[in-house]
Amino acid sequence: MKRFFDDVTIRTIVGDETRIVGDLNVAGVLRLDGDVDGNVASNACIMIGENARVNGNIKADSVIARGVVKGDILAEKTVSLYSSAVV
Repeated sequence: MKRFFDDVTIRTIVGDETRIVGDLNVAGVLRLDGDVDGNVASNACIMIGENARVNGNIKADSVIARGVVKGDILAEKTVSLYSSAVV
């Protein structure tokens, strides 16, 4: 059986030393390791790294959170919160 994460192609990466001020809208899978002061949206999966911080709402098909999210998470399919996540 094929699992959801067997074939994930990351289209956008926000590195750990990056800070974005403003909304971020991407097509495809987003890997977020930096900081975003604004809303984040994707038509696919958003993966929030352990050291990432989002000060805004997140909207995606699926969300995997390991970092800090100060806002709401809205996902069409799944939300996975790891032990390091703070929402």
